[in-house]
Amino acid sequence: MEWLSDLGVELYGGLEIRDPENTPSCQHRGVYTRASIPPRTTLCAVPLQSTLAAQDLLSNVESFQKLHTFANVNYPSFTNDDILALAVSVARTGTSGDPFIDKFTKFTQNFPSSYNSTIFYSPESLASKTLLHTSLYHETQMLQTQIAQDWEALLKLLDDFKLTHPEVKNGSGGAFFPAGAEAFPLEEYVHALFSVYSRAADLDLSLSTTDSTSISERVRILCPFLDMFNHSATSETFHKFDAKSGKIVIVSGDSEIPAGSEVF
Repeated sequence: MEWLSDLGVELYGGLEIRDPENTPSCQHRGVYTRASIPPRTTLCAVPLQSTLAAQDLLSNVESFQKLHTFANVNYPSFTNDDILALAVSVARTGTSGDPFIDKFTKFTQNFPSSYNSTIFYSPESLASKTLLHTSLYHETQMLQTQIAQDWEALLKLLDDFKLTHPEVKNGSGGAFFPAGAEAFPLEEYVHALFSVYSRAADLDLSLSTTDSTSISERVRILCPFLDMFNHSATSETFHKFDAKSGKIVIVSGDSEIPAGSEVF
């Protein structure tokens, strides 16, 4: 987990990540306690500049600025989720040559290789007796069709952008963005997009201005370590943006968390 330290993430010492592949007693990957944690303990603090957001990509990465400008004119359906999914795919290669993107390489490479969702089912699995004739079957079919259409539109955008902006290169001298179905297959797009859907958090940022007033902005971010917590309707743990420190903090609730427990 050295890459978390490289991003400036501060962790409470009594936490660990457990993976079902390495821990047979663990049912799923998540955050667990090595020792009991007192109430109202700061479990994690993540600098805002170490999170990945579409707005930051457009502010700091020239290649994304040019692509966004090009898309606004020619492909208005290009969304912030597409920007984040594309950033995930580019960052995972570690060859972008852009320091802002490449600092997220280890973060994105630590995403699960697959997700437990029907969106990843093959037509044969989806048509199993268990799912056939259910609403989930038809909803998944519609979503798979829509995602495939979005992928085709994104491929067209990237191909056209490559033709009109041949100067946009990665650190190896190749195209910065993947172009063509071979370089950016549907499976890669679905994985990157679902990584955004399942791991991103919508965060309210309250920022002070020069005249001592504050403005609130809601942004979708991929936040290191925060994305490793699983969800529970009964969890007391919460996260918030601390404007004074410029960090996203995760804080335990009013009850002690016992040793060996998963933190939700």
